[in-house]
Amino acid sequence: MKKFVQTPKRHNLLALITTIVMNASLITLISISPCYGELAFFMATRDEQIYAKSPSKYEQEIFPSNSGRKIYFHRDPLLTISDDEIELITVEISQMDRDLNDVVEKAFQVLERKRSKKGKDTKDYVVTFFFKEQGAKKFRSFAHRHTGEMFAVKFKSLILGVPTLIGSFEGKGNDFALMGLDEDGINRLKKIFSPIKDKVIWK
Repeated sequence: MKKFVQTPKRHNLLALITTIVMNASLITLISISPCYGELAFFMATRDEQIYAKSPSKYEQEIFPSNSGRKIYFHRDPLLTISDDEIELITVEISQMDRDLNDVVEKAFQVLERKRSKKGKDTKDYVVTFFFKEQGAKKFRSFAHRHTGEMFAVKFKSLILGVPTLIGSFEGKGNDFALMGLDEDGINRLKKIFSPIKDKVIWK
C-alpha cells in the first residue's frame, strides 16, 4: 500500500489556498455589512394630473401629516446616502416657529392665558444632515444635476421633507436641511433614529 506523504511544496500550496479563502470570506463579510438606514431621494410632484397619467409609477402620502396635501413620488429613489456616510443629524423647531412662539407667549402673558394644544401641534421641525465627505460629494453632484426639481426625501419609511432643489450646490458645504415634520412625525422619527442615537442631537 502506498503511503501519502505531504511534501513541503504541497503543504505550502494548501496553506496559501486556505489563507486566500479566509481573506475572501472576511472581505465578503465587510462588503455586505448592512447599514441601518439611508437618506433616499424620490422624484416627486403634487400635481394630481401628472400622477393620474401613470399611477403605477408612484406612491402617495399626505405630507405634512396634518396638512391634507398629497405628495406623489416615484417608487424607486434616484439617490441614496447611507447612515455610514452621515456624520451628524440635528433636529430642532424651525426658527420661524421659535419667533412666533415668543410672540404668542408674550401675548398670553398679557392676557393671562395658556397656550392652546392646537398651537403646540402646528410646530414645524427642521432636520439637518451633516454628511461625511463621500456623502457630501454624492449629494452636491446630484443636486447640481437636478436643480429646480422636487423630491420626497425619506429616511427609512418616513418622509422628512419635500424640497425643491435650488442653487448651484457647488462648494464645500456638507449639510442639508429638511423642514416640514410636525409633532406626529417627530415622534415617529425618535423611534426610527433610536439605533443611531449617537449621531443625533435634539435641540
